[in-house]
Order: sequence, then C-alpha cells, then structure tokens
Amino acid sequence: MAIKSPSELNNFLGNSLPEDTMLQLLRARKKGMPFFVTPYYLSLLTIEKEGFDDATVRSYILYSKELVETYGNIRAWEREDQVEPGKPNAAG
Repeated sequence: MAIKSPSELNNFLGNSLPEDTMLQLLRARKKGMPFFVTPYYLSLLTIEKEGFDDATVRSYILYSKELVETYGNIRAWEREDQVEPGKPNAAG
C-alpha cells in the first residue's frame, strides 16, 4: 500500500501541490524515476498553512530540479563495476 504516482499524491494532499511541482514530478516519471510514498510519510505531510514545517519530509518525497536533470546521466556504479585485471577500478 503506497502512493505510486504524482497525481495520486496530489489527490491525497487535497490538490495542494503547486503546478511547477507537479510538472517536475511528471518530468521525473517520464525519465523513469521511481516514485513511492508510504502511508507513514504521507501522514507526515501537511496542507495546512499553520503548524509544523514539513519541508524536510517533502525534500525526501519530491524530486529537485537538479536531480531530475541529472537522473540517468551519472554512471558511477557502472564505472566502479568495470574491472581490468592488474588495474585498480574507480573504487580503488
């Protein structure tokens, strides 16, 4: 049981996500970035203007522009896995 799409998350949050956030999440989805919000993390989000600041939790759930732009371009793991006999790999 988890939220697996940006529109589903927005629905659970009373359609309170800004349009630019939704566009960012849709760009991430088109790039194949996984999206998964458990009920626990959903319960930590608020749509109220007053109360606690949930910005930290949102930063774990909602992708930054930078992350979406670089997703799929970083090949660190693949590079580390390339091993040539007698030579150190990227991990040392």
